[in-house]
Amino acid sequence: MIKKYKILVADDDLDILEIIKFNLERNGFDVTVTNKSTETFELALKTKPDLILHDVMMPGMDGFQVCRRVKNSEVLKNIPFVFLTARNEEHSEVQGFDLGAEDYIAKPIKPAALSTRLKTIIKRYVKEEIL
Repeated sequence: MIKKYKILVADDDLDILEIIKFNLERNGFDVTVTNKSTETFELALKTKPDLILHDVMMPGMDGFQVCRRVKNSEVLKNIPFVFLTARNEEHSEVQGFDLGAEDYIAKPIKPAALSTRLKTIIKRYVKEEIL
């Protein structure tokens, strides 16, 4: 039996969340979404996702702060963290990778490419059969 991989998506744009959720679920992922970055850490503890996809620019806590908190957690530190953002400045991308992100994806998204990139990242971490 093929495992359905879990992705936690955080973005403050509800339209983007809906598009991402629809497309990832269509590609076989189990998707949890939040539009509040302050909920990401607790949701990750609760759902134990195989990957976190997080916007950089969010009210409350920005994605960099969330990534730092996840990577400093003994329980969550091995979960791949991917940034999805409208910020495409080199220093932001470098900061994301310095914090331990696996990828830094610029908006606008390409749904099929996003799904493929996330599957590729999960394959590095999970040794079971993938989708």
